[in-house]
Amino acid sequence: MKKIFLIIVLISGCIIAQSWNNIITTTINEPNLVQLDNFTNRDGIHVVAQNSNSTNSIKYYRLNSSGGVQTSTTIETSGGAEFPHIAGDNDHMYISYRLGNNIVTKKYIYSTGTWESQTPISLNNQDCNSVDNAYNDAGLHIVFSEYDGSSSYKTHYWLYASFYPSNHFVVNDYADYLGWPTISLSSNKAHVGFHSYGYAKTRDKNLTNNSWESTQGVAIADGNERVQSGCDKLFDFYDVLVPGIFVNLYVKERGINSSTWSSPQLLNYSVHPYLEGRVTSTVTSDGKTHIIYDSEQIIHRSYNCATSSWSDEYEVTSSPGLTQSSSISAVSNDLYIVFREYGGSNIKYRQYDSAPLAPQNPQLSANPGNNKVRVSWSKNNEPDIAVYEVWRKVAELGGNWTNLGTTTNNYFVDNEYLYAPGAGDFTLTYKIRAKDIGNHLFRI
Repeated sequence: MKKIFLIIVLISGCIIAQSWNNIITTTINEPNLVQLDNFTNRDGIHVVAQNSNSTNSIKYYRLNSSGGVQTSTTIETSGGAEFPHIAGDNDHMYISYRLGNNIVTKKYIYSTGTWESQTPISLNNQDCNSVDNAYNDAGLHIVFSEYDGSSSYKTHYWLYASFYPSNHFVVNDYADYLGWPTISLSSNKAHVGFHSYGYAKTRDKNLTNNSWESTQGVAIADGNERVQSGCDKLFDFYDVLVPGIFVNLYVKERGINSSTWSSPQLLNYSVHPYLEGRVTSTVTSDGKTHIIYDSEQIIHRSYNCATSSWSDEYEVTSSPGLTQSSSISAVSNDLYIVFREYGGSNIKYRQYDSAPLAPQNPQLSANPGNNKVRVSWSKNNEPDIAVYEVWRKVAELGGNWTNLGTTTNNYFVDNEYLYAPGAGDFTLTYKIRAKDIGNHLFRI
C-alpha cells in the first residue's frame, strides 16, 4: 500500500493569452429599454433592466458566461419605476430603484431563490433624478437625489445593514438643482460623488468610525459625474459641455485619504451626454479601474496602477451606432459588458476573458470511507470556470508532473495513495489549476 511521508499542496502559475470574446446577441428582448445595470459573481452575470412599459417596468435576468439566459424575474409590476441599480457579492444581491414616493430595495434570498422587499425609504416629494448603490461587508449603501420642494435637489445616503434602512445623512453641503449622485467603496470608506451648482464634488464617509468628512470640490463640470475607487485612489469622471450636442469626458484622481486632486486628464472629446448610459466603471482583482462610455461606439479604457496611466481607447462595439444604455462589471480579472443599441431591441453581451485566478485555500485530508488523499480548495469566483485540473508529482519517483484528471467540484480524491502524513514512504506535491470555458488557465 502506498503511503505518504509528506504532503505539499501548491497552487501557482502564470497568466497566458487573454482577449475580448465575440459580441453575443442575447434572447433578452427589451424594445422599450430605458436603462441597464449589471453585477457579476460566481453564479453569473446579473442584469437589471428598466423599460417604459405601463406595467412590469423593472426586470431581472441572469446570464451565463456564454450569454445564455438562465433565469428571468419581473421585479416591479407597476409602471414608472426608474433608476435601477444592482449590487452584491457571492452571497448577497440587491436591486434598488425609485418608484413613486419611495426608494425601493429588494434582496435576493439565496435559500429560496426569491426576492424579498426591504423596508422602503420614503421621499418627502415625489421627484428624484438618480439612484446608485454599492455593497460591502457593512451592508448595502444607497445614494439618491430628492427634490426639496422649492428649487433644488439634495443628495441622501442610507445604509441597509439589515431589513431596515439606517445611518441617514444629507451629503451635499447645500441644496443643488442637479445632484445625480454616485457611490463607490474602498476598504474603509464610502465615497459619494455629486453635481453641485456647476461643480463635480465628492464627500467621504469613514466606515470605521461612522463619520462624514468635509465636502471636496473636484472640478467645474456640466452634468454627469461618477466616482470610482481603485489602486488606492479615487477617480472622478465628469463632463464638460462643448459647442453642439457633445461633451468632453475628463478624469481627476486623488489618494483615498487625500484632499488634493490631480490636474484634469481628457479621456474623450465626443461623448454623448444625453443618453441614459453614462460612464459606468468597475475594478478588477489586479487593481485596474475600467470604464466604458458612448462615443458613437462603446469605448473601453483602463487605468494601470503600475504605470499610473490610462490605456488607449478600445472599441467594444464593432460598428458606429449609439447605445440606449450600457453597463460594465468585473469578477477577478474578467470584464462583463451588457448594452442595447438604438434601432435594436435585444440586449447584447461581451466579455473580456482573462485567465482565471489561482484556486485558493488548498487543503488535504483523508477521504471518508477509504482514507485516500482528498485534495480540496475554494471554488473560483469567476462564473466562466469550466474545470479544475489536478496534478501530482512524487519526489521519490523522479519528480515529474502527472495530470490526475479534471473535476467541476472543489475537491479531488487521489485513489493511489493513503493519507498518512509523517508516516509514509513518499513525498508528494499537488497542483490545482482552473480552466475557463475559453481554455484560459494558469499554466504550470
